[in-house]
Amino acid sequence: MFPYEYRQLTPVAIAAADAATPNKIVRVPFFSRGIVNRLIVVGSGAFNATLYSRAFTTIAADIPAVTSNGGKLQLLLTTPHGLRVGDTVTIAGSSEVGCNASHVVLSVESPTVVTLDFDFTSAPATTGNWRLNIPSTDWPLYEVCPVQAASSNVVRMHLGYGYQYGNQDVPTIDGQVPKYIYLALSVDGTYQWTVAGTPTA
Repeated sequence: MFPYEYRQLTPVAIAAADAATPNKIVRVPFFSRGIVNRLIVVGSGAFNATLYSRAFTTIAADIPAVTSNGGKLQLLLTTPHGLRVGDTVTIAGSSEVGCNASHVVLSVESPTVVTLDFDFTSAPATTGNWRLNIPSTDWPLYEVCPVQAASSNVVRMHLGYGYQYGNQDVPTIDGQVPKYIYLALSVDGTYQWTVAGTPTA
């Protein structure tokens, strides 16, 4: 028995939110820092599973206003964005056609203001929406444990001394580190899982 264990015993249907997403990512309640000792995933057929330390995408949110910061596009949002320098943001629905693409975060001015690597000329009539969209080539940077292939419909990782884990999402405005870990599944399907470990200070 481990000090902390999250069990999803009711089967859950998992599908990609985006056809271009190479894995299906599930946010699992967990501690913010500690040791991961066990992962068990029950599915069907051939699939792979692993754990990551941060979210790679978010639900699209409206962009209320934009401005220029040194000639670059600055988003003026009304809710915390949870972004850090180097993250990738995808914009859609803007009347400035060139803006509808993925852009790297150049600077974070506040929890609701962020500057992107896109040349700003004038505010578009329609500002559109944005979402976090970390490219899959960067996902290994946040990998908690190696990718595991299912055997007889089950992924089993009993990790002994375990893997060090620290949530890499941006802390909340009041400084709290989110208490989640992210389970990645390689194919659509119906799954059950358990993740166990030992939290540390």
